[in-house]
Amino acid sequence: MAAAGDGSLYVEVPAASGSTVVTRLDSRGHSATGWPLTLDGVAFCDTPMPVEDGSVRFLCTIRNLTGGLDSGRAYAFDASGRARPGWPVEIDDVVIASRLVGDSLRVLTAVANDGIDVEGADDSAHWFLQSIDTAGATTAGVVLPQNASCCVSIGPDGAAYAVGEDGDTAMSGITAFDLKGILPRYPTTVVGLASAPSFDRFGNPLVLSSIVAGLTSRLIMVFDTSVALPFAAAEPPTGDTGSCESTSPFAPVIGARGMAVVYSDFGDTIFALDPSTGLLVGWPFALADKLVHPSPGPESEHEAGYCPGPLAPVIGPDGTVYLALDAHTS
Repeated sequence: MAAAGDGSLYVEVPAASGSTVVTRLDSRGHSATGWPLTLDGVAFCDTPMPVEDGSVRFLCTIRNLTGGLDSGRAYAFDASGRARPGWPVEIDDVVIASRLVGDSLRVLTAVANDGIDVEGADDSAHWFLQSIDTAGATTAGVVLPQNASCCVSIGPDGAAYAVGEDGDTAMSGITAFDLKGILPRYPTTVVGLASAPSFDRFGNPLVLSSIVAGLTSRLIMVFDTSVALPFAAAEPPTGDTGSCESTSPFAPVIGARGMAVVYSDFGDTIFALDPSTGLLVGWPFALADKLVHPSPGPESEHEAGYCPGPLAPVIGPDGTVYLALDAHTS
């Protein structure tokens, strides 16, 4: 789900039939005129991305003829559910991350190397950014070797920020690149096992880094400050792919006023920090019940390592934090 500036809410729901339904709910909770729409052959879509001009973008994953997940497809609709000229846009490669940057859609995709000569690349994969403008025209960025990353985010500047782990989890490497190549000052490292980056109101990347040996963590503004937190944001890796134990921290949740909320997969405490990374008065908050965990899906997905984490906290415009908690009883 995603809220638009006019008070409407965009929602996408994958259907068992192999299609996905998207709709725009008005302030009364009713589907607006022209909605809902059925996207045939779409397995699922990322979070809807409303644009200031009243239109919306959906970046979706297509189910191929054998039932697996294959390429992507980007849609753009106006507020009445009409497809914008030049859309949808086919994305031939596997989609890793996306973000709306202004009125353009920035997409990070990865493909098998297929013999393409990329300096420093191995034989497995490479990746590149592409930008899709309002008319559906695509601009592809430079191709770079794909590093072994646990998590990737696209920042408000349109660059991709990727976090990689070393073998003993003592340090995490962070690299960042845009359509033209690696950004200045990158790659860099931070102490501990780091989450995917989040971004404050000024576009600065922040990570939650876990010191697994000491069961502590740090909220780190890359190239700047950090604050120590007395809770474990991740457990030591077990190597057991058949379980759903988390071994990586979750990215901080950043509010409109710069408030940062951090949490873990197995802890029962929520921490909130101000924009200067100081712990807010009255926090941490102890949970009466654990955060809701979505079902991991079919056993085949579970065994393949598809283990959804808990539903992330949401921060309202007034700083209120909303938590989805498990029920006390069935």
